[in-house]
Parts: sequence; structure tokens; C-alpha cells
Amino acid sequence: MIFSSDYLTQTRRIHHRTRIGIAGVICGVLIVAAYFIYQTRAWILLPELVVERPLDGAVTPGPVVIVEGIVSSNARLTVNGVEAYSGRTGRFHRELLLAAGLHSIEITAENKFGRKRIIERRIVVEEER
Repeated sequence: MIFSSDYLTQTRRIHHRTRIGIAGVICGVLIVAAYFIYQTRAWILLPELVVERPLDGAVTPGPVVIVEGIVSSNARLTVNGVEAYSGRTGRFHRELLLAAGLHSIEITAENKFGRKRIIERRIVVEEER
């Protein structure tokens, strides 16, 4: 069978447009999927929480114990069940008044989806001299 050059040219253009259209749809789907994954990361991942102070097992002079660290900017922070606040950078600083003896400090970060990261520190507070 013999085809004219116009027919072959038109066929190539149609195939080229089809390939470009398919590539565009694939790129669009990938962009939407990436955006969806980016938006759901807070639902999937636990909030960031790093407690720098006090260290677990620390012996501190009493009665003031300082709790410091870094938390995700969008997380609700509590120290021993009492809400604490962090700055724009996520750094937090909370002072606790504790009697002499062994204490357990629970630091909790909770995101808007209810995902929690909990760090517990056990410390010994020495008597004031």
C-alpha cells in the first residue's frame, strides 16, 4: 500500500500531539500526588520534639527545674499536663517548681491530627541548702 506524504505527516503530528498530551497528564498526576503527600505528612508523621534539658537521670539542685528544647511550630506542647509555649523558631523554655525527691517529667507534642510524641525524663531534685 502506498500512502501520500501528507497522510504520513498528519499521522506523525497526531501521534506527537498524543504523546505530548499523555506526558502532560502524567506530569499533572505526579504534581497532584506530590502535593497530596506533602499536605498529609502531618497526618502521617509524629511532630518533632527534642528535649535538651533536663537529661534523663539528672540530679539537679531544687526547687526550680528548667525544661528546654525544640518542638514543631504547629504542635501543641504540654509539660506535665500544663500547656507550654514555643517561639517562632520552635524553642521552648518552661520552669517547674518541684520538691526534693524523684520526679518524672512528661513532655508531649501533639499535632492537629492528634498524633503525639511523648518524651519522659526522670530526675532527682536535691534538697535546698
